[in-house]
Amino acid sequence: MAAKVGSLGIVRYTDANLLFKLHPVVDKSYQATFIDHLLEKSWTQLHAIDDLFLYKFNPSAKQTIPGKYKFLTHLNVGRAVARRQPQLVTSTTLPFDGNKFNFNKIKPQELLFKVSRDDSDCPVAHIIINNSPIEYCSSLMVIDPEKCLPQRLTSSSLQMAIEFCALGQYYRLGFNSLGAEASVNHCHWHVYHQRDYLYLQSVSVVSESNPIFTDFPLPGFMFEITSASMIPQVVFKVMRLVDHVYTHDDQAYNLFITRNESNDSIRVFIWIRKASFGLKNQFKFNPAFLELSGFFNCKSEQSLKEIDQNFCSQLLKSMEIDSLDEYSNLLKDFSLEL
Repeated sequence: MAAKVGSLGIVRYTDANLLFKLHPVVDKSYQATFIDHLLEKSWTQLHAIDDLFLYKFNPSAKQTIPGKYKFLTHLNVGRAVARRQPQLVTSTTLPFDGNKFNFNKIKPQELLFKVSRDDSDCPVAHIIINNSPIEYCSSLMVIDPEKCLPQRLTSSSLQMAIEFCALGQYYRLGFNSLGAEASVNHCHWHVYHQRDYLYLQSVSVVSESNPIFTDFPLPGFMFEITSASMIPQVVFKVMRLVDHVYTHDDQAYNLFITRNESNDSIRVFIWIRKASFGLKNQFKFNPAFLELSGFFNCKSEQSLKEIDQNFCSQLLKSMEIDSLDEYSNLLKDFSLEL
């Protein structure tokens, strides 16, 4: 049964709508879901309107950088010259400030649709355009924006991000904490459509009890989900890591959600990394979840010509912390408790 538009114009879904394994229809393609049709149609319609986006997304051909990690690059000059100035971040625990830009101040027409589980007690996600697009269908998922939550991961937003990924075929989601290149201090996820292969779709972890992956420039943790019943435990484990980050003033975190290479599971990645505060040079790479996923938006022709695997690898590696074992031990302790 397809997801449905319920009362108040909210798209409602249940576990029956969550697809953890995709079944090819023809030539390795998949049948589009209700959410696929809704997001692509509404986004492309708004993208055609003048002055709604700060710049138009140019779907020029992406390039794959030669090398083991097969990093993706894409020229996106608008991200440097036309994007809204990111807010100054001086701490990972800044409270929400209603005087600054937040997603309650967007234009009404920037809202694409609302989505929630088919339960009146569940939060409602507002899917709005990202008016500084990073990819096709580049949008933002804001959970209950009227609650004015700061950019700090919550269990409910993580669960909804995982479920949103499972509602469609090619959607990827990312989260940047404060100190990890979040540009707006109002709880939100990035959502976009991308079919390109990423190295992380096939990377392996040490073990289920120690889900760390090291075969990547910046080590991190990866949790694999093959059914709706697995989501609560994954959310609990990720939140255990996130809560520990806030005991370190100099650490922050990024998350990325995608399907695996064979399209029979959903992967949740989290990196604990060095925090970065202060104003940023928008023409340079400020590594966030997008770069950690293996996708680099180049902001000038020159950087597109010069970028290579060594540059990308060193950029990601520069965020590595010395205390990752602390976080591994948290998960090992959790497995002993079960």
